[in-house]
Amino acid sequence: MENLGLVSVVIPVYKAEATIEKCVRSVLSQTYPHFEIILVDDGSPDKSGQICDELAKEDSRIWVIHKENGGVSTARNRGIEAAKGDYLIFIDSDDWVEKNHLQVLLPKGDEDLVYGGLRFFVKGEFVENRCVPVKIAYQEEWVKDYVPFGMGIYT
Repeated sequence: MENLGLVSVVIPVYKAEATIEKCVRSVLSQTYPHFEIILVDDGSPDKSGQICDELAKEDSRIWVIHKENGGVSTARNRGIEAAKGDYLIFIDSDDWVEKNHLQVLLPKGDEDLVYGGLRFFVKGEFVENRCVPVKIAYQEEWVKDYVPFGMGIYT
């Protein structure tokens, strides 16, 4: 597969011992292989940090940062600081992604932001489809229209 650049996948982790492994494994199974996963353990009081460390032992693309609890924004910011990629994506620790997630979202030109839709599941059961076509936005558009969604790949 053509290397379009390294994607840094930042995953803030807090009280996610039941979901973090599924989340990380969904990223590890991507069709686009050029990525790093940055797990930011936000001082989680459960076994999330230990699970993150075990996952990092399995794959050299996984990095773990342990920090005092400061909330999801501080965890994302620590992940951004550590990111080495050409692109940046955030995934919540209780979510998982399709195998082609990164490949589909990678910019095809000089876009500033690319985002896609969501499918919602409750206890493994499909509930609602909020999938929208992949949107390509340029800086003047995404600042006012797209940043509030909090998802996508950022250049």
